[in-house]
Amino acid sequence: GPGTGKTNTLVAHILHLLERGVKGDEITAVTFTNQAANELRERLSRQTKGRRTARHIQTGTFHSICLKLLTAWRGYAPMLLEPARALDFAGRVIEQMELKITPKRLIQEVSKRKSGSTSSPRSAESPLSDEAFSIYQNFLREAEVYDFDDLLLETLTEIEKKKSESECLRVFS
Repeated sequence: GPGTGKTNTLVAHILHLLERGVKGDEITAVTFTNQAANELRERLSRQTKGRRTARHIQTGTFHSICLKLLTAWRGYAPMLLEPARALDFAGRVIEQMELKITPKRLIQEVSKRKSGSTSSPRSAESPLSDEAFSIYQNFLREAEVYDFDDLLLETLTEIEKKKSESECLRVFS
C-alpha cells in the first residue's frame, strides 16, 4: 500500500545497478500508476543529480511501456480506445444482443475475459457470451483501436514472436 517504501526500494535498486556499471538504457522500471512513475523519475533525477545515464532509464506504467514497445516495433503508435467510445461500443453490443447489463459492466466483463479472470461464457459470474465478446472486439478492430487490455496482450504476442524469431528485444536505446 501507500507509504510502504516501494519507490524507495526501486530507487535504491536502480542506483545499485548504476554503481555496478549497468547503463541507464539497460534499465526499465515499471509501475502501476502514472503518479508512481512520475515520482520514481523525480527521485532518480534528484539522486543522480540529472546524470545522463539516469536520464536514459525507461520508467512508466505497464501500459505506457507497452505502448512504447509497440510503437518502436511497428513504427507507429497504436490508437487507444477512449472511455466514451468504449461505452458506445458496449451499448451497441447490449442493444444488438438484447443483454440485461450496463455498458460499464460489459466492459468490465470483456476486461476479465482478456485478462483470463473468467474464461467460461455465460457463467454465473459473467453474463458475457462468446458472441457478445466477439462483436465488441469487432467494433475495436473496425475502429482500429486498442483498449488497455489489448495493449498488454499485443505486446505479449510481439514478445513471444520476437523470442521465437530470436530477435533482440532492446528497443529503447
